[in-house]
Amino acid sequence: MRLILDQKESAVKPALKSISLASIALLVGCASASGELRKNLRAYGMSKSEAKCVTRELVDDLDGREIKSINRILGAGRSDGTTRPSQVIVAVRELDDPRVIRSVALANAGCLLLN
Repeated sequence: MRLILDQKESAVKPALKSISLASIALLVGCASASGELRKNLRAYGMSKSEAKCVTRELVDDLDGREIKSINRILGAGRSDGTTRPSQVIVAVRELDDPRVIRSVALANAGCLLLN
């Protein structure tokens, strides 16, 4: 009986380790995307606290793919001189995704009013 339990435990441990590593990788990916988003928002002229607030709201509301899309658009926009906080919404409209546009507009409005 003990031999059977030992075999089951040895099979479970690698599976738990794999799940833990996958979770860590996912968190690191999210952290880097949110860090990039904060940096992009700062480049558009938001204060540190505004960018932190908007990032937090967007990460809570959107998935990783949507955050990456926003980062791609904002990163491209910085090079053309549109670096005012109001231009964030204009840039994100290029994604043509009503859910993302709405989320960005609400996060910007709320965070810019609060900070």
